[in-house]
Amino acid sequence: MPVRARVHQRRFPSLAAEALVSLVVAAEHFTQAADALCARHGITGDQMNVLRILRGAHPQGHPRYKTPAVALVVQAVWTSVLCLSGTYTQLLNFVIFAALVFYMLTAVGLFALRVKRPAAARPVRTPGYPWLPALYVIATGVIAVDLLTQDATRTYSFLGLGLVLIGVPVYFAWRAMVRRAPA
Repeated sequence: MPVRARVHQRRFPSLAAEALVSLVVAAEHFTQAADALCARHGITGDQMNVLRILRGAHPQGHPRYKTPAVALVVQAVWTSVLCLSGTYTQLLNFVIFAALVFYMLTAVGLFALRVKRPAAARPVRTPGYPWLPALYVIATGVIAVDLLTQDATRTYSFLGLGLVLIGVPVYFAWRAMVRRAPA
């Protein structure tokens, strides 16, 4: 079915608008297909992604079930602590700020890889590069600063920032430990 018929639109103001709507419709179609695939196994897309990440953290997994058992228990305990620590709004402010920082760093990483590895294969093109990713970095930076300066969100945004900053030395310690481990 053409996009125009699907969104009940006779004409679009421009080709760019039609392309943008087509991208949104395609993304929604892909999301629905992924959700249906996950639903067949009784999990959500977010749960599948967490399991995939945790599996990478401990590839051997549980001896019988082949699941990342220790990582799942740690995540369950941490989630419980967060759920019991405050209101939904406080938890949302805490988590959203930390997530926003990583979304911004992901986009910054795109620029870093283009500089460090200019000849690397690019199997997936970034639409609007460099302007759209730069705009994204600026927008997420503005939102992050806003979260840190608003009275309603300041405390838990700073707590989220603190948690992220605690992770920096943990990352370098973990990296040093992996380097020293026998292969």
